Amino acid sequence: MRPDDLPFGMRVELKTLARENADVVAQQLAVALALIDDDPAEAYSYAAAAVKRAGRIAIVREVAGIAAYRSGDWQTALRELRTHRRITGSQLNIALLADAERGLERPADAIALAEETDLTDVPTEVRVELAIVVSGAWRDQGKLAEARKALEIPELDPDTAFSYSGRLFEAYADVLRALEDPEADAWERRAKIAARVWNEHKHGTSGEPKPLVDDEVEVQDLGEILE
Repeated sequence: MRPDDLPFGMRVELKTLARENADVVAQQLAVALALIDDDPAEAYSYAAAAVKRAGRIAIVREVAGIAAYRSGDWQTALRELRTHRRITGSQLNIALLADAERGLERPADAIALAEETDLTDVPTEVRVELAIVVSGAWRDQGKLAEARKALEIPELDPDTAFSYSGRLFEAYADVLRALEDPEADAWERRAKIAARVWNEHKHGTSGEPKPLVDDEVEVQDLGEILE
């Protein structure tokens, strides 16, 4: 792969590096991104090489952290994503940080991290993912009532589908099932419908992708579908 294969916005972040070094780092990050879904461990090896050359660049740390997270290297993920957060002040990866704490069998730390983080400017989808992680952390401790409460957020709207609704509904259904709540099946059905509706809205029933104005576009009234 070439340096130009790295998305332009990421390449801009490398502008403080010497040209030759920036090109090498850009190429390493481009390879890491290409591998991250299918072989995250190998992706991390490229990202780690980029860290050695440009460890003070936020995007380099972020790619390394996400690759480590995807490969299940929780300690490395925490280190890299904490560094990214320290450099940028961004909380965009807060759900990954909390989930890495869970991966290290520290659910109480995951919950504490979520509670102490200012989520005012965090995108809705990130807040939803964090709620799912926190719910899982409560379940790790055998506290099902708290796990349920963690998911009962405004976004748990049974009648509309957003990009995150399928995952949120599924997590809620799992907790209800653990609590032997008869509503579990209904929420499981909502989760499947929400995922299907969102997928159809995003890609079209013909499989052709459709452009979206916003990743949180309301796609359909699920209440009508469920009737």
